[in-house]
Amino acid sequence: MKHSHWPLTIVGTITSFIQLALPLVLVRIFPIATVGLYKTFFLYLSLLPMLSLSAGFVHGVYFWNGQPGRGPSLVAQAWTVLSIISVVLFVLGLLANTGLTYMLGGTQLNAYCFIVSGALTLGSSFCEELWIAEQKVGQVAIFRCGNELLRAGIILTVAWYTRAIEYVFLAFAATSILRSCLAQVLGIYGGLRPMFSRMTLTTVFRYAAPVSAAGFFAALSGSLDQILLSRLLSSSDFAVFAMGCLALPPIFALEQSVNQVLAMKLAGTIVRGDAAAGAEAFRQAVVEIARLVIPAFLGLLTFAEPIVLILFTDHYLGSAAVLRLYACTYLLMMIPYDGGPKASGAGGWALRTFFVKTLVAVALVALLTKPFGIYGAMSGVLASGIYLRGAGLRFNYRFFGWSLAEQIPFRQLVPLALCALILSLASIVLRCLFTDSRMWFCICGGLFFVVYSVLFLLPERFKCLSFYGKRS
Repeated sequence: MKHSHWPLTIVGTITSFIQLALPLVLVRIFPIATVGLYKTFFLYLSLLPMLSLSAGFVHGVYFWNGQPGRGPSLVAQAWTVLSIISVVLFVLGLLANTGLTYMLGGTQLNAYCFIVSGALTLGSSFCEELWIAEQKVGQVAIFRCGNELLRAGIILTVAWYTRAIEYVFLAFAATSILRSCLAQVLGIYGGLRPMFSRMTLTTVFRYAAPVSAAGFFAALSGSLDQILLSRLLSSSDFAVFAMGCLALPPIFALEQSVNQVLAMKLAGTIVRGDAAAGAEAFRQAVVEIARLVIPAFLGLLTFAEPIVLILFTDHYLGSAAVLRLYACTYLLMMIPYDGGPKASGAGGWALRTFFVKTLVAVALVALLTKPFGIYGAMSGVLASGIYLRGAGLRFNYRFFGWSLAEQIPFRQLVPLALCALILSLASIVLRCLFTDSRMWFCICGGLFFVVYSVLFLLPERFKCLSFYGKRS
């Protein structure tokens, strides 16, 4: 199973459901304004690795680990640099505590928790990515699942008994310390050591610098709508908007794990010079993601209102309109955009592409947000996302020589889309039979899931035909 993405996907789905359950409980404990503070805190925390220009040092392990003879020294050098970045972030955070307090909209304790959690996240993320690159998929799965279960249990207990958001952030910071320390100990036990070599450092920076800059632009363009609206809207209104940006755990877990394994597979095909095997890996990745993305997109469009009512109560009913717009972003996830660049070490491509994507997003969001509100902001983000996926397909064509038909398996995608569309239309027709939209969702949505699963999900698992499950 070390070549399979499924251990990561399954564990990622479990942990993502745990992360989704947290706000579902918190909206029933805290008022809307406090939930807005919670969403703002984790919005900026999720962006910190990218905005701190450290993304290239984390994700470069796939490229460096595959370098014959030089892999361990390059990885050790990247780990050393990342440790220094973490210390610098911690110091800068302490110095900028007042500004962070204002940005997060809470107390100084919230800012201190943000500083500690953000600085320590980098080290644990590096170790987890390194284990995947070393094909220690089971170790990563156990580590992530165990830590997320522990974190969720502590946070929910603290939230329930204290009813204070400050203690929730404090609990998160404490579990971040534990996770980082455990990851570093395991990393050192696995052979990580501080490394200072001018030649190695130059090699690491040559790849990591443009990728980190690209990550900076990606964070800005991908979350520009939320960043802008978190400043323009009140905490209550931002909470309604943020809840509409509903993350579906299975899809995000699947996309992340498929892309991680795809980068590893493509790196191997590049070394062997086997472009055909690389194209097959890419097509299979598209199908694996599309199998969940397509029904999720149509399902969210159809059942947005009852989903919001069930998950977040009627106080957040305005989130349904946001959810329908946000569903469009899932369609874009079908196309892996950075598997080829990661595997080939094309850091310059990432920098150029994300720079242009950021310009597109900034321009459109700035122009459309004021006249059209959240609809304008989301439209700008969608347009920049379309550009990014198109740029990824173009890179594959220029580097690998794959045509569009070799990258996108249209014949395999059409049955998925047709089935999901028919099920959605049937659900809409049956809506008139139900007085309560939640009952309509439970029955028709359940039938949607069962029928689609029987036709397209379960058969694939029973056949065990996944390309990633095969030994290369």
